[in-house]
Amino acid sequence: MRRRMRRAFTGIGWVVAGLVMLMLIRAINRPARIVNPGNVADRDAGAIAPQASTLPADNADLFTRYAPHPDFIDQAAFKTVKDHPSVFLVDIRTPREWMEGRIPGAVLIPLQALEERLKEIPRERHVILYCRTANRTRLGLRILQDAGYPSIRHLRGGIRAWDGPIESD
Repeated sequence: MRRRMRRAFTGIGWVVAGLVMLMLIRAINRPARIVNPGNVADRDAGAIAPQASTLPADNADLFTRYAPHPDFIDQAAFKTVKDHPSVFLVDIRTPREWMEGRIPGAVLIPLQALEERLKEIPRERHVILYCRTANRTRLGLRILQDAGYPSIRHLRGGIRAWDGPIESD
């Protein structure tokens, strides 16, 4: 009886040790939380974004200041920079999704047509991609990076997380 109990506890110990190791590995590999300078809290990501009045006149450092992560821009920072003249907003969803609603100022270039329509996206502007939940935009981001676009981000959470105005037909 003791031997069975000892084996059972030993087996449980190995399982617990494995779970602890898995949690440690996940904690080590988790990306750091990005915090932007400013004073408007992003309720989704816990990040902080600047007030709109602090937009730099020189747009070369726009993403450096407001979207320091190399891949995404959070919702609060996006609200701050979306109307800046150097920002080019691209909706990569399908035309049907576009008709249901879109962020004002966006241009529709579906992900399936993105490579063929690269000439429509200006290289000298800051490009922000969005889709429904930000899954497709990661692929779009890679397509633009491979094409040599210097300043690209995707909207974290996509249009589903967007709580601003929506245009529809």
